[in-house]
Amino acid sequence: MNSFLRVLPGLVFALWAFSLMSCGDDLTTQNVNQSELPMGEVGDAALLPICGAENEGVVVLVTSDMLTRVCVDGIWKISVAGAEIRYSCSAENLPEGGAKIVCNGDSVGVVHNGTEGVDGLDGADCEVYQTADSLQIVVTCGMAKTAIYLGYTSSSKKESSSSVVSSSSEIYSSSELYSSSEENISSEQSSSSEEMSSSSLSSSSEPEPESSSEPDDTKPVSLDSLSGFSQKGPFVRGSIANLYELESGRTLRQTNGNFVGTIKSDDGLFVFNVRNLVSQYVLLQVTGYYRNEVSGQKTNTKLSLMALTDVSERNTANVNLLTHLEYDRMYYLVTHNKVRFKDAKKRVRNEILSAFYIDTVGIKNSEDLTVFGETKGDAALLAISILLQGDRDIAHLTELLTEISKDMELDGKWDNEETRKAVAEWVMLAEADGRYAEFRKNVKSWGLSDTVPEFETMLHHFWTEALVGKDACSEYAEGDVFEVPKFNDGNSTVEYMYCEDGLVKHSDYWSHLTGKNCSVQNDGENIVYHYPGANYDLEMLCEGGKWSVQGRTLAKDARVGTITDSRDGEVYKTAYIGKYNWMAENLRFRYLQPTGFLDSSSFCYGYNDPDCNKYGRRYLWSAAIDSVALASDPQNPQICGDGAFCTFSGFVRGVCPEGWHLPSEQEFESLNALDNLPYTLQVYGEKEYPKATDVFGFSSSTASYWSVTLRSWGETNMGVKVFAVEPDAADIETVSVWYENSLYIRCIEDYEE
Repeated sequence: MNSFLRVLPGLVFALWAFSLMSCGDDLTTQNVNQSELPMGEVGDAALLPICGAENEGVVVLVTSDMLTRVCVDGIWKISVAGAEIRYSCSAENLPEGGAKIVCNGDSVGVVHNGTEGVDGLDGADCEVYQTADSLQIVVTCGMAKTAIYLGYTSSSKKESSSSVVSSSSEIYSSSELYSSSEENISSEQSSSSEEMSSSSLSSSSEPEPESSSEPDDTKPVSLDSLSGFSQKGPFVRGSIANLYELESGRTLRQTNGNFVGTIKSDDGLFVFNVRNLVSQYVLLQVTGYYRNEVSGQKTNTKLSLMALTDVSERNTANVNLLTHLEYDRMYYLVTHNKVRFKDAKKRVRNEILSAFYIDTVGIKNSEDLTVFGETKGDAALLAISILLQGDRDIAHLTELLTEISKDMELDGKWDNEETRKAVAEWVMLAEADGRYAEFRKNVKSWGLSDTVPEFETMLHHFWTEALVGKDACSEYAEGDVFEVPKFNDGNSTVEYMYCEDGLVKHSDYWSHLTGKNCSVQNDGENIVYHYPGANYDLEMLCEGGKWSVQGRTLAKDARVGTITDSRDGEVYKTAYIGKYNWMAENLRFRYLQPTGFLDSSSFCYGYNDPDCNKYGRRYLWSAAIDSVALASDPQNPQICGDGAFCTFSGFVRGVCPEGWHLPSEQEFESLNALDNLPYTLQVYGEKEYPKATDVFGFSSSTASYWSVTLRSWGETNMGVKVFAVEPDAADIETVSVWYENSLYIRCIEDYEE
């Protein structure tokens, strides 16, 4: 029998010729010859030619929206998969014998009796009807049955998804997209065949590529059905599923034998009736909305996922995030490195799982995994689905999946450490906020399965390996507090965590100091904490879930002392912080002119401190640098003051006592080693500094100090920087200020560099 195609006004149908043997024999259909189905292509709908009688039935792909149009009755109509069209169908006698199948007044097929069509069959012997949930026409003649699928898709090889237009008056089946696969459907199979919404479809207007020599294991395959679940979470009902026939396991090149269907149930189930595949290798693609494991809601934007699989020994294959991540790497290994499909499949699965720190032993192929399973592989799939989803929308999720796929394509490694750590940080915070229980509840709430795999430990292991380099809660004991660096905010900050029941939760700085979390188990506990290298011990109390400082005592190894300024007899407390010996009070030296009057370049803080006894003296830059050499060597003044540059070398004494100097910017910034927490330097016991511990004895009660900058600006060094200590500041920093600012001074003892 020769197959042929007829284009009719109003509705464009594929016309199949098929044979009916004697009553009870199988009905068969044959594929439409794709070479008879040319299709044009334009960049935009505005570029379409005028639709008229001369191009009636012509099909054109518009690449701007990737939708096909067919010229019908002077109008370009959009061909779209999934639209609801109802047909009234019947079988009519043919003069030469057999029956013509007519739907809505147009012929869609011809039935012949027997191989030669001479056994006297007429239309009265056949029943014709459309299934309730698809565009499938079922033809029953006696005990024999076949199906004619009148569906269509706007997909082409260049598309990854199709849009849906709901106006049925605008929808026509594109002739270039019809073909039929040979079907053998017995009466016992009829109920299941009516549930099938899949059909063999052609998806390309391009000429077939030249065939390459096929590997030994490539062979034709014919299946009664291929089913599977499309999951991110599960894709919702109505999502489009496509099956693309591949030429061989060596080229992975698509042929013209393609199938389309829709997701028919809430668990993401799809079913294809696939016959006469040229090879056992197929590409599955699902496009649609899905249930989000993180939010628990259905998405409002579509996502496309793919899967490459070998159906020679299977009739089920799932589409999920793991199968999608495999695609680019699989394609590269098979087509570029000539790796056998089976070997590449195993290799890529292991590479992807290893990128997420998941042990690959005992895990099946990705298309065998489901987010509702009980195996380690099922748990891995759900864990990866959750951590890559994060709180991302579909656009950012798609971008992330593409980035990871392309990153791993050539070498099988996830090399982008920054992206991996950003993903890990989200998981870390989700665990610390107790959101794992929320994710489990979301999956359970869909009511699709009583089983949710144990994904929690895999999420925990991923972020701890990515951020800490070890599994934190196997390294630390229950209640132990540890630091985890943060990478996602652009700052070198840390999170404080503690372990509880094998998972982590947020802790605080005081728990970090003590190394033990304050909880109901140790409420009321008192401990003495000694900050390494500090001059004071802290008396800590666990109360109401938080540690608080109750008091402090001088540590046994404290290095504190005093210095007397020989110029005016003032005595200052001192304290070692690291290797530096600092004044523990602000300088009070009166910067005087030769006449004995107080120079306006230094003064006390007004009514709050008229004698400078509480806060010390404030100095303009000209006084701090001792620009006229009143405080140091009158023969060698620093000839810089208001707006002038100074050239510095070594220690800069400025207004400090002999043997002491103005701190450099680097010396001030060495204090940042104290966990970036200024209250370890703030004066203890004052109302305005409620968090102060002053464990090093620095006793800061003012906001800013002069420092000397030894960094070169052109040919000179500029000495205008301020070191800020705010009551509730997040860190200690140096910032530029104007010369006319008046600031305090802390001198530091000279030392051997």
